[in-house]
Amino acid sequence: MIDQWLNVVLSNKKIFTDDEAAAIKAKVNRLKQSILEQNNFKEARQYRIQQAYNEFKHFIVLGHPSSGKTTLSKWLVINMAKQCLREKNMFFDHIYSRKEKIPILILIWKYVDQVKENLTEKKSTLLQFIYENSTFNSTFFSDEERIELSFLMKESLVEGNILVIFEGLDEVPVHVDRSDLIKEINTLLERGIDYDVMHDKLTYSVHEQKDIHNTRDPTIGNRFIITRRIEGNYFEDIKFFIPRLTIKDMSNNALKLFCSSYMKCINEISVKTRRVGKESNIDQLYDEITQNKDIFHLTINPQLASGIAAVYNQCEGQLPEKRIDLYEKAIEKMIERLVTLYIDSPTNYLDKNFQLNTTMLWSVLQQIAEYLHKENIDELITELVDIFKYQAGLLNEFGDNSFRFIHRTFQEYLAAKNIIIRYGIEQSENMIYDSIRNNINIPNWRVPLCMTFGIR
Repeated sequence: MIDQWLNVVLSNKKIFTDDEAAAIKAKVNRLKQSILEQNNFKEARQYRIQQAYNEFKHFIVLGHPSSGKTTLSKWLVINMAKQCLREKNMFFDHIYSRKEKIPILILIWKYVDQVKENLTEKKSTLLQFIYENSTFNSTFFSDEERIELSFLMKESLVEGNILVIFEGLDEVPVHVDRSDLIKEINTLLERGIDYDVMHDKLTYSVHEQKDIHNTRDPTIGNRFIITRRIEGNYFEDIKFFIPRLTIKDMSNNALKLFCSSYMKCINEISVKTRRVGKESNIDQLYDEITQNKDIFHLTINPQLASGIAAVYNQCEGQLPEKRIDLYEKAIEKMIERLVTLYIDSPTNYLDKNFQLNTTMLWSVLQQIAEYLHKENIDELITELVDIFKYQAGLLNEFGDNSFRFIHRTFQEYLAAKNIIIRYGIEQSENMIYDSIRNNINIPNWRVPLCMTFGIR
């Protein structure tokens, strides 16, 4: 974050010349190096995902909520699949390489759900789940194609030609015994996979793999990548040393690249849809963000940066000046997307099961925010949390089955709004006054109470 701010400040040509900016950067870098040396610290080595894949057989990707773990997993799977099909991709330099593996993205909570649903039946192993659920019942495949694909997965697992990415292992609910899951992960890392001809199933080899880390030749055998949040100690029981790589906050250069790519995409869509209006400057979004310090500090988080870009597009090429207006537009966009998604759905889950509309969703989120602001709770909601988490993208699971908003500022804004408006109805001055008076001495409410004046 400090580097990001420094780059923005030094890029101001009205204050610094190019030589002055270069001299200041060099001096700051020398100071950082001196601090590291004096305290016997070693600066952590940085890897691009391609470098990590080429160097480590297995590794764990750590990151805060909304830092891009799922996006990275999907990007890796898509590009690895293209490589397997000998198509041009962004992961390999050329399409003829012997390092590719057939990629499988495993959402571990789906495995846990399957185990819970089939308690009366014999429990399927994680290995069995991998090759039986590689399509996750996608309607893109016919039943015959699923059977063929499952057979291919079996064959490839035995040959050691699979890359498995375990997504969301730290989202396993607290009441579920994680010990069996960790044991299975350890076994997958420790042993190869054999085919049991007699029972027509895959089994773990009796021979242990001597080198789990295997930096000499990481391309040999099946490979596993695990994504998890930094919060929590879910993997202390993994028996083997596996490199932990932490996703960096979005840098200033990354933000600039994201903004220019976003603006190019908007311009291309405008041309295709023949929308009236002149072509936007590709630097315009980046300039708007960096000129507003309240908005700028949010953009180290990729998901929030995406939300800010969507608001910019929604507001026809400008960002709201006040943070409160930004939160209003961002949440409004998320709820609009959620409602549209379910209205267009043949089941219309929201309307039939909950009789929820846009006004009710605002109210529910405001009350959740107010409740979260009062006390920390582990079990907040059941069905609704899945909707807000997976569909709207407003909630993240944080630790052991507890939930919070993707950014605290959304929670503060909604808690503030709940003081002013409930169920779509503006509260009386006496009720607003009572709410403020009841919370004014609570430090946790300082920001939401300040926001109430901006909302009113």
